[in-house]
Amino acid sequence: MGFTRQIYAWKKQLLEGAASVFEGNDTASEDAAGAARVDLLYRQIGQLTVEKRFFVTKARQMSRAERRALVERGVPALAVSRQCRLLAVSRASVYRRPAEISEEDCAITALIDRQYLARPYFGSRRMAAWLATQGHVVNRKRVQRLMQLAGLVAIYQRSNTSKPAAGHQIYPYLLGSLSIERVNQVWCSDVTYIPMAKGFLYLVVIMDWVSRAVLAWRLSNTLGAEFCVEALEEALARYAKPEIFYTDQGVVSQFDCNRIID
Repeated sequence: MGFTRQIYAWKKQLLEGAASVFEGNDTASEDAAGAARVDLLYRQIGQLTVEKRFFVTKARQMSRAERRALVERGVPALAVSRQCRLLAVSRASVYRRPAEISEEDCAITALIDRQYLARPYFGSRRMAAWLATQGHVVNRKRVQRLMQLAGLVAIYQRSNTSKPAAGHQIYPYLLGSLSIERVNQVWCSDVTYIPMAKGFLYLVVIMDWVSRAVLAWRLSNTLGAEFCVEALEEALARYAKPEIFYTDQGVVSQFDCNRIID
């Protein structure tokens, strides 16, 4: 009988503890499912952060007008102020309505456009002077603003200096810590342009760094290397060879220094 009572006791303990055993398994499974959901949410947050950074960076590379046009009003999920912060535009510029062009400005713009078709080399100064002859006395800033609104830019020959040769080696600046104290220690050179009545001329100058003396110079109507080399050859023929001949990155391509000096 004692053995039978022991079996009944074990059966009773089993029935009383079985519920707690299964409840513990459910809790563990719920904890595992919750951890999986948290991990999934973190992955989604990270993905959204990367995508937001990508699109915000791309959007901010647009012009201000294009970014302003992307702002949408009446979107409850994203306020206009938040959109402006993401696109880096002023909220006032979104709400402000652009001022309408007056009839007088429209008439002046039509005159400017007509004169530009006949003389596209007219800038704001000439255009303002011509408008005065037509009975419209306006200042240059107003002409500049109207030409900009109409997308008109004066066409004329522009300078082409300070452009290094493609693929040219960039040398380090070696004169920063050098004490320049005597003549013919360092020569320098640069190319500039002189405005003329029709176009301009290029001017190259060879100068001693200490004395500021102009050793040689040449003029040319093209930015070739010949007139620069001729000026350097003249300076070398008239004066002693310098220890250092310095030009900036845009001018060094005009000289064949190794062939001349060495």
